Amino acid sequence: EHDGLRDVDLAIEPGEFVAICGPTGSGKTSLLNLLPRFYDPTGGQVLVGCVDTRDVPIVFVTAMHETEANVLQGYGSGAIDFLFKPINVDVLRGKVKVFLELAASRRQLLDEIAAHEPTVKELESFSYSVSHDLRAPLRPLDGFCAVLIEDYGAALDDKARDYLARIRAAARRMGHLIDDILELSRVSHGAVQ
Repeated sequence: EHDGLRDVDLAIEPGEFVAICGPTGSGKTSLLNLLPRFYDPTGGQVLVGCVDTRDVPIVFVTAMHETEANVLQGYGSGAIDFLFKPINVDVLRGKVKVFLELAASRRQLLDEIAAHEPTVKELESFSYSVSHDLRAPLRPLDGFCAVLIEDYGAALDDKARDYLARIRAAARRMGHLIDDILELSRVSHGAVQ
């Protein structure tokens, strides 16, 4: 833990330059390594242009030779892509365009998810209410069938006992379906959060 990195609030306006000075071990290099996300802060966030750096795609440019080891090292250090020098400007523009489109799509998707959250909550509430409303008549239906079989079973013919057994089985199946709807609602609610 570096005390030099506590409560750092640094705003650099476009066109401004900042020099980070301090003794060895004060956190200068650690602070700079947060920008390209060589590691994440243990608390707080690093913003560039009001955007969390975790949401900023990083393309490393390197003069190292393109080898499998260097490629793996680049991805291991947090890059989503990297280019080797000399840079082909058309390739760089293409990559930037793709990353901007992906970021815009991600923002749009998050906005759509947020817009649909109230509807999802209403549907969850509705399914919960309907499930409980459907369960209410099943209990007496099953209970009355059980009473008929128990109290009048000897007086009933086989066909009547079969009908009552079928009604009870259907009520139990309906109860299981209602339980499944409630469980789906709980699972769906957990997945949305």
